[in-house]
Amino acid sequence: MDLPHILIEKLGADPLQCIDVGARGGPQNHWRRFAGVMQTDLFEPDAAACEAQAAQKRPGESWFPVALGGHTGTGKLHVLKKPSGSSLYPPNEPMLNRFGPKSYGTLDKVLDVPLMTLSDGSDKDRRPFPNLLKLDVQGAELDILKAVRPEHCLCHADFPGYG
Repeated sequence: MDLPHILIEKLGADPLQCIDVGARGGPQNHWRRFAGVMQTDLFEPDAAACEAQAAQKRPGESWFPVALGGHTGTGKLHVLKKPSGSSLYPPNEPMLNRFGPKSYGTLDKVLDVPLMTLSDGSDKDRRPFPNLLKLDVQGAELDILKAVRPEHCLCHADFPGYG
């Protein structure tokens, strides 16, 4: 019996709730084998890229054309020539060029995008808070985590005898 079947048996009707932030190109290949036990909310602020992925209608995926960040409102998405390196922060081209091809860190355009905190997004769309969170946001990870409201956090009080 391979791992996904074991997980299906153990999790039953209670799949893992997952969030993939910065999901351009879809879920990573190593996630796909677990699709039968995951419900994944994928966030990609480039609306066209998000729509292209949503159109594939893979089971267990819900796509949202919004950036997650430190506040709810609007933000500037700095889209690079290699779009998977895009960020809410402007690129540091000299630093990026030290570690990759010059084309990777070159700014292509800046888009105004809807921006939401993880907590506001979960509440707005009535989504469960995740068991698994993947953040691929080129420097905005801490902004996302710091904006999570206390009612969405697991803390020591939730685990008697821990810490």
